[in-house]
Amino acid sequence: MLKGGVTVSPFSKEDRGRFRNDKGRITLLATTASLIILTLIYGCIIISQPINGNRIKITLIQGNIEQVKKWDPRHARDITQTYADLTQGAAKDQPAIIIWPETSTPGAINLIPKLYFELRETVKEAGTYLLLGSAQHQKFGEKGTTKPKYFNSAFLIDPQPKMVKQQRYDKIRLFPFGEYLPSKGIIPWSLIKVSGSDHYISGKEFTVFEHPDFRFGVIICWENVFPDLVRQFVNRGAQCIINLTNEAHFGKTAAPHQLVSISVFRAVENGVYVVRCANTGVSCIIDPYGRIVDRVKDERGQDIFIRGTMTGWVIPLDSKTIYTRYGDWLVWVAFIGSVVFLIVAWGRGMFKRKADRASCKK
Repeated sequence: MLKGGVTVSPFSKEDRGRFRNDKGRITLLATTASLIILTLIYGCIIISQPINGNRIKITLIQGNIEQVKKWDPRHARDITQTYADLTQGAAKDQPAIIIWPETSTPGAINLIPKLYFELRETVKEAGTYLLLGSAQHQKFGEKGTTKPKYFNSAFLIDPQPKMVKQQRYDKIRLFPFGEYLPSKGIIPWSLIKVSGSDHYISGKEFTVFEHPDFRFGVIICWENVFPDLVRQFVNRGAQCIINLTNEAHFGKTAAPHQLVSISVFRAVENGVYVVRCANTGVSCIIDPYGRIVDRVKDERGQDIFIRGTMTGWVIPLDSKTIYTRYGDWLVWVAFIGSVVFLIVAWGRGMFKRKADRASCKK
């Protein structure tokens, strides 16, 4: 519109501001939708590709031992026999390795010679490697004390005894109140009558187990919650991650399935298979794309608080994803970027309010 030789917009200042805001919203929505669509397309392309490599046959043993019986000496014989029978049955499939869950033996195998020799006999008869969890006694406690302490450990037993160092991993991230008391030297837990175990000490080494067919890392119990810990094993050469766990204390709740969901992220983050072997379930194999390949279940499809075995396949992978290589740097970049964005937005808001006040005074 021309007025006095000058072009005048038919829209008011408020209309033009509203138009700019609507345009900005549309651009933001379009950008967001485009990124989501591109992500979905990329995901479909990736998971459609086959996973290539030499397949390794493994067998998971889910003993389903009640929590109240695990450390009761009266049930030690039944527990040992249960795992021996399940192992002998599973050995018929001739897997490369048989896996038992966390603290599956009714006692420390280095403190009870009879238990250790029975275990060796079971492995010899099965004719294959056995990975299992057992509480490992430490002769001296922390800081040179003589109070007995334990490692929560995983052992790899060779079917053919050799004069080599025993392969063992000691749990690094202990479970608070179940295995240690947090900040014990600062917080007087005994005075405030907080119950909890303080019998364990944490391991220090990211052990990568050497099997004739592949290399793997072991995480115990809730260590699958910590992505930074899992990636350390893969960075050190682990081609597969095996999680030994006992979730009997959660009962028939959603917790075991939630922990499986967490393991899915660990598989995708590092591009390797993740195997879970749980006392009461869920015992399963997760591929590098986060898909649960198979699990221990009964004829009704139940996968917790049932006893059984499962034989499946994993493919050892020398994958080094961006997360495996660099860890949480992207999280920190996003965090710093968010802080900068908030500071800039706050500063612009302050500047605009001052400008508005100045214009009002005029």
